[in-house]
Amino acid sequence: MDKINKVIFRADGASFLGYGHIYQSLTLAGIFCERGYEVSFAVKDYEPAVIDYVKNKGISVIAIPSAAGEDEDFDILLEYAQRLGAKVVVIDHHLLGCGYALKIREKGIVVVNIDDEGKRKFCGDILINYNIYAPQIKYSAENHTKFLLGPRYAVLRKEFEPPVAMKNKVDKHLLVVLGGGYARGEVVKVLEALKLLDNSLLKEISPQIILGPGYPNPQDIILKHSHYPVTVHFDPKNIRDLMEKSGFAICAGGGTLYEFARMGVLPIIIILDENQILNAESFSKAGIAENLGWYEDVSPGKIAEAIKRQFNSLISPRERADNIMPLVDGLGARRVVDAICRVKQ
Repeated sequence: MDKINKVIFRADGASFLGYGHIYQSLTLAGIFCERGYEVSFAVKDYEPAVIDYVKNKGISVIAIPSAAGEDEDFDILLEYAQRLGAKVVVIDHHLLGCGYALKIREKGIVVVNIDDEGKRKFCGDILINYNIYAPQIKYSAENHTKFLLGPRYAVLRKEFEPPVAMKNKVDKHLLVVLGGGYARGEVVKVLEALKLLDNSLLKEISPQIILGPGYPNPQDIILKHSHYPVTVHFDPKNIRDLMEKSGFAICAGGGTLYEFARMGVLPIIIILDENQILNAESFSKAGIAENLGWYEDVSPGKIAEAIKRQFNSLISPRERADNIMPLVDGLGARRVVDAICRVKQ
């Protein structure tokens, strides 16, 4: 085993933040665990459910007070890292800057940053941005920083690694995936949009709605629409299966786009955060998504029209395989872990 055998992930999640950083950090953590490494998480205690979610994966967690500033955050993380003897800290966080990483690195710990904006300087050993637009960003970083940029390094969950089978028919089902949290109420907006569609179309697209583990009171949504031709799934364990049965989708502009690309599914994008704008625009420009824009500007009527438009232009399995699926191969997370294991302070 390499000398790098204990890894800490610094990531946050909440119903109001989403679970994207937690999901992708857990994916990398899972690969480290497969290889015999010890992994731990440091997470702000915005919501106990997030910490429990990570612990339920068999991973130890230290809680950082939600009100902690960057200095206190660093002190807690460093004490935790030194107590465990961690050799790597993976920072999957938008707000922890170069100074935070530099102080960790000065203690002889390898620092890995996961970024999707390029708006700040980076001082770590590795910088990861797997988004389609990443190679065009002019990053400010140290001379020692190694870059892992573009979809070749897309961190997809393990279930997306196996090859995707070619189908003989066009799938017509609609899948809605808007993140692990509340998603700014957009799930409700999508459900309102579905009510604007003809019943015959609803039956054909058989909408499947996924609510993430941080969605508040999911039973309210499930019960309210139990009489409607819509199936609501709460934190399902078979997301790949649901994607594989879908012809098109509605999602936010984050990492889920790359999972849909892996499965050859063309999504309708609703942008939920500023860091999703470039992703949504890039996928739309590449012709592998329809971008509806900023969530506050998207009405149920606009969503309903997009659903009808995409349903009427569903592409064949061969077109999906040729035009969408080549973007990612499902092995990006393993390439990231390989790169981290090769780094020496």
